Amino acid sequence: MYIIVELCKILVYKACMLDTQIRQISQKVIAAVILAPLMLVLTPIVAIINAQNGIGTFFSQERYGQNGKKFKALKFKTMRDGDAPDEERVTSLGRFMRKSSLDELPQLINILKGDMDLVGWRPLIHGYHDIWDKHESLNSHADQAELVSVKESIELIARTKPGLLGVIQISPLRGKYESVDKKGFREIVELEKQYVRTRQRGALVAAWQDAKVISIAPYAILKYRGHVCRQHLPAQTDLAFKSASAGRRSNYF
Repeated sequence: MYIIVELCKILVYKACMLDTQIRQISQKVIAAVILAPLMLVLTPIVAIINAQNGIGTFFSQERYGQNGKKFKALKFKTMRDGDAPDEERVTSLGRFMRKSSLDELPQLINILKGDMDLVGWRPLIHGYHDIWDKHESLNSHADQAELVSVKESIELIARTKPGLLGVIQISPLRGKYESVDKKGFREIVELEKQYVRTRQRGALVAAWQDAKVISIAPYAILKYRGHVCRQHLPAQTDLAFKSASAGRRSNYF
């Protein structure tokens, strides 16, 4: 009997451990139950209104995923095409959807495909390493110990899948990944690392953490509004991004 009990404990522990098959399946099922009804209701509404604005319903955007693998994140289209500033191209419906993050509902498809989890770190356009290197390039007094610590944290986060929801999406830092200063970005990385570390503690803790993120998300999305238009990077910052990206080919994120 003791052996059976111990085996059951091991199986339950493994079931919710980091990136097991059971966890991945459960994330897909929960995402489908929560998001599919919303997507079925919103898609025809978005399609009709966007058609009146002369734009399509969906668009895809390249993002960084698990182990630095790039994938196409699907979103509702919220802007007209063209070279004008984002503020001028965003539609009235798009403005509302971006503030409420409803434009990201189509990422249910990415979850079902296995590119993302329902809960995880936020996939970004620029790699986490590139963002951190950008801050370092603009700071001549870099702390080597801090540099190593942050990069080790980024490597840990990179081993897991990104998510539609996460600890940052339910915090005041929501939508500020690429616009915060060095201190703010370091805080983001630390919170993401804590999330991954907590998941590694096993069954009940991992499941409880994800349940909290999912349950808090509706309130947090209303309280901490998402950005409507991406901030344009200063010339020197943009150059730092390009330089960091050009010099790195194999690092995660």
